[in-house]
Amino acid sequence: MLCDFKYTFLTELHSKNGWKRKVYINVREHISMTRAANSSPLSAGGATPASATAKTPDWSFDDEFDGGDETCGRVIVNLHLYIRDQKPGFRILVISRDPGAPMELPAWCRMTKNELTEMHHPYYLITLKPHLVRT
Repeated sequence: MLCDFKYTFLTELHSKNGWKRKVYINVREHISMTRAANSSPLSAGGATPASATAKTPDWSFDDEFDGGDETCGRVIVNLHLYIRDQKPGFRILVISRDPGAPMELPAWCRMTKNELTEMHHPYYLITLKPHLVRT
């Protein structure tokens, strides 16, 4: 067995009104859902997943970063290293097939003050530090 506990603490939410709520995740359920999402239907004789055949969106961007099938945490670390020397206003198309990307990339953008300009999983258009662009 992977773990001996059923729930683990994930985060604590705070509101402006003063309430706090702890968020827990059902570890066993999360692991089974993640494994099911990451299992390849091609190996089981299924159809090609939509993300594998999805057409690149018609967005204007300066560069492309393909995170491949890495977990979103690794994609974010590698993306940070990739963009750290770029100027504000630089637009980058990030490709992340991880099922957690629709939650994690927008959160990363909010924390780093980058703008998530467009989003259509597995494609994310990010504008770097748009508030620092001089006009």
